[in-house]
Amino acid sequence: MSGLDRALEALIAGQWILTLEDDEHGTQKIVARRPVGWSGPGDPYERLVADDHAAMHRLLTRRHESEDTTPTLRGIGRQFPTLGGVMGE
Repeated sequence: MSGLDRALEALIAGQWILTLEDDEHGTQKIVARRPVGWSGPGDPYERLVADDHAAMHRLLTRRHESEDTTPTLRGIGRQFPTLGGVMGE
């Protein structure tokens, strides 16, 4: 799956909210934010700003290309260090 595919999937799933905001010069910008109460991976206050839709697509694609999409076993490291935890945790 490409970065653009992951970005579009995240938009459809409601992991980003797109809005229009005026900057200090009165120019409209496209802003992507995490929804209120975001508890997924990353910064819940993350904010991406672009001049137009094409630039926003590039930002979101780049953002999602850098994501590690490897499935993880959260919290299992303490019980089974060889499955991702650090020995001696």
